[in-house]
Amino acid sequence: MRTLFYSAAFVLLCTGTVFAGAIATTPETVPALAPWGMIGSAAALGVSGLYFIIRRHK
Repeated sequence: MRTLFYSAAFVLLCTGTVFAGAIATTPETVPALAPWGMIGSAAALGVSGLYFIIRRHK
């Protein structure tokens, strides 16, 4: 198990040096969903906060 863990860590740490000499390609345009993620996170946090407030008063 320890050998598997060390092997996985070694592979993850060495991938940066392997691809360091790779030719850089231009990134493709992807629609940004960050604002919707922030709105969803705020809504989830608000709903969970209301749940705990209501649960405390019962």
